[in-house]
Amino acid sequence: MGIFGRKGEIQDDTVKDKGVVIGTVTIKRENRQNRSVKAVVVECATSEELFKVTYKSNKSDVFTYNVACEYIHKFIKDNDYVLTGDITSVGVDLPSITTISKRTR
Repeated sequence: MGIFGRKGEIQDDTVKDKGVVIGTVTIKRENRQNRSVKAVVVECATSEELFKVTYKSNKSDVFTYNVACEYIHKFIKDNDYVLTGDITSVGVDLPSITTISKRTR
C-alpha cells in the first residue's frame, strides 16, 4: 500500500466547475438621481469574465438592481450556464425584511 497512491494510475484532470458562473452587480451613485451600473458574470473554473455590461440609470436602486439582474439571468439562460448562489451586489441599498420578536400580553 503506497502512501501517495498507486503507480500508473490515471487521474481525471478535467475541470468540474465548467459552466458554473457567479454574477455581480455594482451600483455607484453619481448624484441624487443618476446611477452608474456594472453587471459582470465570471466563470468559476477559469475566472474568465464572460459578460459585462455598464450603463447609466436615473431610476431607484432597487429598480436598477433588478434590471441588471435580468441582464445577467438572460445571458445565463441564453448561453446555458449555471448560476451558483445568488447574484452579489455592491453599493446597493436593497430593502430587507426582518422579524422582531415582541412579547405581547
